[in-house]
Parts: sequence; structure tokens; C-alpha cells
Amino acid sequence: RFTVKRAVPLCLYAAACLLVALALARPRQGQEEMLQRAEGIDIMIAIDLSGSMAATDVPGSIKSERQLLSALNSGALKSRLSIAKEEIRKFIEARPNDRIGLIAFAQLPYVVCPPTLDHGQLAANIERLEPGLIGDATGIAGPIASAVQRLKDSESKRRIVVLFTDGSNNVNAQATPRQAAKLADTFNVAVYTVGIGTSRAYVMQKNLFGYLNAIALDHQFDEKLLQDIASSSGGRYYRAADAE
Repeated sequence: RFTVKRAVPLCLYAAACLLVALALARPRQGQEEMLQRAEGIDIMIAIDLSGSMAATDVPGSIKSERQLLSALNSGALKSRLSIAKEEIRKFIEARPNDRIGLIAFAQLPYVVCPPTLDHGQLAANIERLEPGLIGDATGIAGPIASAVQRLKDSESKRRIVVLFTDGSNNVNAQATPRQAAKLADTFNVAVYTVGIGTSRAYVMQKNLFGYLNAIALDHQFDEKLLQDIASSSGGRYYRAADAE
């Protein structure tokens, strides 16, 4: 005959079995995270937010301002920053096991997101970036030094900075960009540099009557500087004339 007195030991036994099962199952997630961390590397992405990142690089097939405006309105052409954001998101999606952080810079660097495996949060922060948001100058030493500060104590097997810019360094900081690159090399942080843009670039501005005009942009990034930063820190330099 089933009684409450007989049921108590059975319930206690069942509860004990459940707790043992939970205890055995619990470490699996931790082991998986440890495996991911062992396989991954630490990366800081530094992206230029100076006003020139609003410019659009125009292919030779577009001959007139009317064609340019039509391409912009249809989405066939996008600004430098829009393209960079899209490609950075693809880069992040391809590296699920890496801790990736984000620095935005103009005159000064700002840590938008420290290195994290939460790539959803990282992508949300990238979406909020806008050209000119934190100024129009371009200081290249600052973001490198800031990224090194975030990475130098990392236990990752590799530590990398990927810096995107379309401008020349025009900020007088305590350290030069080349000195910042040597600092990176001292802490075994490789800096990869990406020079964005072409010589045929335009920014759109409204005239006194409210119409958009295409204004030619004669500002170019310092390719030699970006090459020197990459080579002195064990990284590589890339020239990005378009999304591809």
C-alpha cells in the first residue's frame, strides 16, 4: 500500500539523482567556453570617425553629378563609413571564437567596446557610429596606444589591432604614430592598417537653396605611414579602394 511515509524516501532519492545529474551537466558550458577561448585570439578594431568618412568614392563609370546623386539615392553607392561598417560586421561574424573590441577615433580615441565574445553587443555599437560624431581631426597614435593598453595583459596566443582610416595624421600627440607602433611591437601586438578611399571622392553638402551639391574631396590617407606602422609591429597594410 502506497503511503506518504513510504513516498518521502522515494522523493528524496529522486531529488538527489536530479541534483547529481545537474552537477554533472553544469561544467559542460564552462568547458566549451574554455575551448573557445583557447582557440580564439584578441582583436581591437580601431575605426576613423572623422568627417571625411562621410565621403563617397566614385567609380569612373559615373560621369556627372546627376548620376552620382541617383546612385546615392538608390543605395548603389555608399559612404566610406557605411562600407567599412558592413565589412567589419562580416569580419566579426567570421570569427566567433575571438574576443573583439572596438575603438572609435578622431582627434582622440574612445573605447566603444572592450574585447568581448558578445558579438551581438559589439555589432549594435558599430551600428551607432557616425562620421564626425567625435570630431573632424585624425589622430592615429592615440587609437593604437589605447588598443595596446587593452591588449598588453591578455593571455591570448595572438593580440591584434586592425586600424581603418581614410586620413593623414594631423594631431600633435605626446607620441607619434610610429612610436605607438613600436610600443605595440614591445607588447607583441601586431597592428594591421587599412587605408580607405580613392582620389575620386565627394562629400554631399546643401547649398543656400537646400539642394545637394557634390564637393570634391582632395584629402588622402598617408599610405607610407600606414605601411610603416604595419611593418614595424609585425602586421600588414591593405589598401581599400572599395568594398571588395
